[in-house]
Amino acid sequence: EAISVVSRPVVEDSMDGLYKVEYLIFKAGDYTLRITLNGQPIMDSPFQFFARPGQPSPAHSTTEGEGVVRFVAGTAQTFIVQARDAASNPLDEDIGEVSVSIQWENYDTLTTMQVLDD
Repeated sequence: EAISVVSRPVVEDSMDGLYKVEYLIFKAGDYTLRITLNGQPIMDSPFQFFARPGQPSPAHSTTEGEGVVRFVAGTAQTFIVQARDAASNPLDEDIGEVSVSIQWENYDTLTTMQVLDD
């Protein structure tokens, strides 16, 4: 799997020895950031960090399993809802409470249920 593309850094040189670098990472995961000055690592480089997923995005969330495409009346079926952020990263437990609403139509009544993340 390819590592996400890091945007081209925007470097502002104020001629005072301070440099602002902006970057954008789309894929959640562990990263190592190496920073050098005149070819030599700066103090404490390399830096280790974890890029967390963003907020839930219904447009990028997915389902999988037979329960969303077919079933046999009178038998139990299952499916999985994978909540994802706008970059399609699966959400992690640190995102907080996420609820999923499921509605069955064309039944005797409209049935809605809330499913909380375990």
